[in-house]
Amino acid sequence: MQLTNIYANKGLKEPVRFKRGYGNAFILEQESGELLLFDTGDKGTKILKNMKLVRKHSDDIDRIVLSHGHFDHTGGLPAIVSTRSDTTTPLPIHAHPDARNDRKGTGDPNNVTAGAGFPDVDPEFDEKVTFIDAIGLNEICKNIHAISEIMTRPEKDGCDRLLHLVNGKWIPDPMKDDLSLILETGDGIVLLCGCCHAGLLNTLLEMRKSFDQRVHAVVGGTHMMGFTETELDHVAEVLQQDYDSPSLFLNHCSGEKTVQYLASKLGDEKVNGFPAGSVLEFSSP
Repeated sequence: MQLTNIYANKGLKEPVRFKRGYGNAFILEQESGELLLFDTGDKGTKILKNMKLVRKHSDDIDRIVLSHGHFDHTGGLPAIVSTRSDTTTPLPIHAHPDARNDRKGTGDPNNVTAGAGFPDVDPEFDEKVTFIDAIGLNEICKNIHAISEIMTRPEKDGCDRLLHLVNGKWIPDPMKDDLSLILETGDGIVLLCGCCHAGLLNTLLEMRKSFDQRVHAVVGGTHMMGFTETELDHVAEVLQQDYDSPSLFLNHCSGEKTVQYLASKLGDEKVNGFPAGSVLEFSSP
């Protein structure tokens, strides 16, 4: 199983220069050759250019999974869909049904900022795709599960300053659609996150109810950029004591200072950034 980040706030410059953008997108290629795209970043032109750098085209994608409905994880979707040459076979998109809800990115209902949700699409978009509801724990394909609706949250989450529209009113958004992927590998569980608005520790706790394998790695955005050092100390302690110190490959909303601080606590060999162009390989289970 090969995991490639093709979209992130930072990008590798060697051997080729990857386009930077806000958000995340990952290509997950199984031994069978099946290709899954997890999220699409915020700009279609950029994700298509980065896919070309790794010799992939939108036609190669067998299915898409969306971590949630925010623009920085769905903005590239219209470009992916519109550039596919197969116009007769709808592209499967696994997502929580709330992913297309109206969203705003502020905590003040009297000062609502620009839209933060799903991108505008043309009338033909829904004819070219098939949305598959991903609610709770779902098998996406062999050795890959999606987990969402993590509403038991004893630990800090990442839903501050987020709003959604309910019955004509903007109210705090609990991000029920926040979804992460659980990869079963020969090395152990790999948790692949888009933003992990539900909270990393909450997500791991919910995952453990169904999977008792060791956690080998956590990859992606974890929305800890606003965590205090005391809160990060707690995260590090729980990862060490309860999850046997998985390797962390963090980017996007994790925050650079978070990555540096966790590396100082857990060790540089355990905590790394994960810019666009980065590749990880995992053995088959």
